[in-house]
Amino acid sequence: MHGIWNPTIYKGATFRPTLNYTSPDFTIKTVTAVTKSARAKVTSAAHGLTGKHKVFVSGVVGMKQINSRDLTRIDKAYTGTVVDSTNILLDVDSSEFSAYVSGGELVFHTPINLTGYTARLQFREPLESSIVLLSLTTENGGITLGGVNGTIALLISATDTAALTWSTAVFDLEIISASSIVDRIISGRASVSDEVTR
Repeated sequence: MHGIWNPTIYKGATFRPTLNYTSPDFTIKTVTAVTKSARAKVTSAAHGLTGKHKVFVSGVVGMKQINSRDLTRIDKAYTGTVVDSTNILLDVDSSEFSAYVSGGELVFHTPINLTGYTARLQFREPLESSIVLLSLTTENGGITLGGVNGTIALLISATDTAALTWSTAVFDLEIISASSIVDRIISGRASVSDEVTR
């Protein structure tokens, strides 16, 4: 995961996105079933994922509508919610799809192990400013790293979002290895949406 992200922070609401830090390499697990349901449930060999993860489905026979068209574009991936070690719910309604017959693969970018890493994120307006509007780190509880699962959970409390006085800011997110290697993995511009109900 390297790229641009432009999130919206809602004043008075908890900001708590979880990002997945993954390698360019794919992990492939054999699919054994896909349900016809409001949210398709894919059963596969043990996938090793937790929480939510971007996944592709390829090569399914019968329910061809479930197959991903482009495995090179993460924006074309499904958002999968892990049910257990072999089942994942996808953000697609498969109730009108053809019945699953056989085969297929669950494909996803391999999570990077973040054990021993720390992370930091700063908001500034503008980029050249010496003033840090808000800082999230693993030390202050604003960032939680998920170890072998490769997750990066950000947190700004509802109290803190309600107190924000800026409308837009630039930011980047850096992770630091135990050997002090710094990697900037994402950057962008955050916007703040004013609270109506308060």
